[in-house]
Amino acid sequence: LRITDRKKDIIVTAGGKNVAPQNIEKLIRSIDGVSQAVVVGDRRKYLSALITLCPDKAPHLPAAKSHTSLEETAASKAFHNYMSAEIDARVNGELARYEQIKTFRLIGADFSQENGELTPTQKLKRNVIVKRHASLIDEMYPDA
Repeated sequence: LRITDRKKDIIVTAGGKNVAPQNIEKLIRSIDGVSQAVVVGDRRKYLSALITLCPDKAPHLPAAKSHTSLEETAASKAFHNYMSAEIDARVNGELARYEQIKTFRLIGADFSQENGELTPTQKLKRNVIVKRHASLIDEMYPDA
C-alpha cells in the first residue's frame, strides 16, 4: 500500500503554521467569476493562490467586458485589480494573518481530469497542479 496524495493536505508555512487550504479555497470560489482555486505555500513565507476563471460568469463582470477570451481576461490588469479587491474584502478579512492570500495568478482554463489535474470525483490533485504550474508559482515567490 502506497499513499500518493491527499493523506494530509495541510500546508505548513516557513513560519511553522499549519493551514488547511480547503477552507481558504472555498472562500476564494465564492467570488463572482471564479471557478476553481488552489492555495500553495508549503514551506514558503506566505500563502498564494492559483485561480481559474468561470467561463459562464467571468466574461459578464464589468472588469472583463472588453475582453473576448478567458485567457485575455486573466491577463487583464483591470480584472486582476478586481480580483485583488475581492480577495482582500471577502477572503483575507475572514482569515488569520498567516492564512491570508498575499499574491495570486489567474489562469484562463479550468483544471481538468483530462490533464490529470482532477480525480474522477473532481478533487484537485495538488502535486500535479503544482508541477504543471511551477513557473507561475515561482513568479509569486521572487525571493525564494
